[in-house]
Amino acid sequence: MKQLIKKMLIFSFCLSLCVCCSDDSIFGTLEGKIIDGENNPLAGVSVLLVKTGEKQVTKEDGHYKFKKLDEALYEIYVSKPGYITDKASKYVLSGDPAYLDIILIKEE
Repeated sequence: MKQLIKKMLIFSFCLSLCVCCSDDSIFGTLEGKIIDGENNPLAGVSVLLVKTGEKQVTKEDGHYKFKKLDEALYEIYVSKPGYITDKASKYVLSGDPAYLDIILIKEE
């Protein structure tokens, strides 16, 4: 009987570790909106997360979102034909969303 209880306790402990470690709260997110100089959202903007190499392209609303990021300083490059390429940095904390909005300026 003691062996069964011991095995059940070990199993419960291991199961709780699996649940804890798969929790998204140990990761952070980096998200924001890309707009032009007149505060209009920009679609088709390439957003590159330098540290991971992950890339997204904004939709009509200008939003981007990178998920499941470790706690660290992240740099993004944003580019769109006809606009000046820009870069920005933001520190991401575990369990918290980090917001970074960027204004792209039209090339002359």
